Amino acid sequence: ATLVHNEGLFAQLPLVVRRQVWALDANEPMFKSQLRLLTQHYQLHHKVLGLRTGMASVPTNMRSMRKNNEALQEIVSTLGDSPVLYGKAISALTAHYEEDLGDTSLCSLRLHLPLAVMESGSKHVQDTDPAFKLAQCLSNAVKEREKEGAGAMAAAEALLTCVPPIDLAMLLRGAEVASTVSHTIMAACRRVVQQEAIPKDDKVLKLASKLLCLSVDVSLQDWEVVAVPNSHRKAERQSQADRAYVELLHSFYPALVGSLVDDMIREGSGQPEDLEPTFAEVVGRSPSARRLLLHYALDALSNSEAVDVDKAKQLLSLFAPSASASSASASSSASLLSEEARGIASLARRLSSLIHKAAEDAGLLEGRHKLALSLIKQAKPLLGASPALPIALLSLLDAVASTLPPDSPPPLSQKYVDAVCAAGEANERGLQQA
Repeated sequence: ATLVHNEGLFAQLPLVVRRQVWALDANEPMFKSQLRLLTQHYQLHHKVLGLRTGMASVPTNMRSMRKNNEALQEIVSTLGDSPVLYGKAISALTAHYEEDLGDTSLCSLRLHLPLAVMESGSKHVQDTDPAFKLAQCLSNAVKEREKEGAGAMAAAEALLTCVPPIDLAMLLRGAEVASTVSHTIMAACRRVVQQEAIPKDDKVLKLASKLLCLSVDVSLQDWEVVAVPNSHRKAERQSQADRAYVELLHSFYPALVGSLVDDMIREGSGQPEDLEPTFAEVVGRSPSARRLLLHYALDALSNSEAVDVDKAKQLLSLFAPSASASSASASSSASLLSEEARGIASLARRLSSLIHKAAEDAGLLEGRHKLALSLIKQAKPLLGASPALPIALLSLLDAVASTLPPDSPPPLSQKYVDAVCAAGEANERGLQQA
């Protein structure tokens, strides 16, 4: 008892002995405290923080990323080969997520922890974690994202009803999976255009859309409806995710395909054709469509052969954060805001680079400046949703200011700049406290 309550002495015990102590139910609070500390190390790891905030791109080599993440490996080492400690860790992790639905780094940890434990040589997770196979399929889908990950996503679909609702929510909402699903949908839509096919008949598009709608359009209290297909609640009404899925396939994608055809014809130059009214209507009420809108805008700015600022401007003119949209349920809104903030930060990072590259070209700068200032203003409701968003926006504002002609007036009011700075300082204090 003296050792257990003396942190200094307890820390000097061999790890194998500490594991035995932690495994006792009476010492569960002490284990949870240790796990919370290790989880914070993971959340603040530079690669994890970069993915969560949109300041880094999703890598495709998932196994290498897990191996090189010191914070993740520290958790794996702490758990060892103990099924008891692993079960306690998963329970604590899901409880932690229910306390902070906006922190998608916890979702990332839920995806990677079972795989990292298995890769360390502990095979029990394949039998003791009901979410292991789904995590493995989704990790493979990230790895195969440039090939649209069709096989991995098909395997994942078959496992959706086998996973506890909270674990399903976490696995689908991490930045790695969310980004991959959006990427796969946009790639599939472009392939549909090239093949002159029908969106609702495309297998990959249907699979990825189902995952998107489950992660975005369903609140936590609805997960049980989705996870148990024979429940009387599902028989009473079509789930929110089902409705969103049908709307994407039958309304949004046909309009999106029309826009992509226009992109191919213009090749990044000239004003884009007006978007179909259905496109704007669905974006206005569907969080899933808004997520795809942000990804589409980023694609428009990331095409190295033909940067399409006009298309990005057209798309972003339709964007309103979920903070001001009534379609987001209370329990899923934190996750939606976090993901939208990540998308805006990625756009700001890309646009900053484009502005610096065009520093000597006044013609290009004008359009990029206008898009940048519009983006900064639109992002105001999301300032508190991501620790890096204010930084990304201030960097973008600095890129604009540094490339304006001499003696130009400030691009934005000082009041608005102060608001962005205040949000950034508040987020930084939160990180320092962690």
